[in-house]
Amino acid sequence: MSEAGYGPRRPLNVQLTLGPSENYRQIAVAIAAMWKKLGVNVELVNVESKVRVANMRQGDFEVGQGGWGPDYNDAQDFLFLFQTSSKSQNFPRFFNADYDRLMDAAAVTGDQSKRAQLLGQAEQVLLRELPILPIHFGVAKNLVSTRVKGWEDNFLNRTYVKNLSFEQ
Repeated sequence: MSEAGYGPRRPLNVQLTLGPSENYRQIAVAIAAMWKKLGVNVELVNVESKVRVANMRQGDFEVGQGGWGPDYNDAQDFLFLFQTSSKSQNFPRFFNADYDRLMDAAAVTGDQSKRAQLLGQAEQVLLRELPILPIHFGVAKNLVSTRVKGWEDNFLNRTYVKNLSFEQ
């Protein structure tokens, strides 16, 4: 930050746009407190979720709260968000020709080992360029009685009632 001219006499001021969720508001308040120690003043801007997403798609934000949960158990489900072709999901408008090339190659290879290698290389590009700032990760909290049979934790946090039974 000092290389960019920010410091104790010239703090960085940013707006953090978030939706109406109380959980995200609490997270944003904690982030603002932590960033304050780094010399960053955070103004929290609450907007309706649809407005927040529309603004982010248009690039009308400084720092925006976003999130993504997996649709299926594959790294591509997260990495595709930052391909140039993912215009409506690529909120930071990230563009990197090497990243796009690696993702495109991974999409057409039938060799699973090669595909994993290509996705890993794409991930390294993303981590080097860092168009996003992951600040928290959600967790699933399930309290399940030992009398419930058929329950299995899984990556997608999906449990189907048809697989469950109850032991008396």
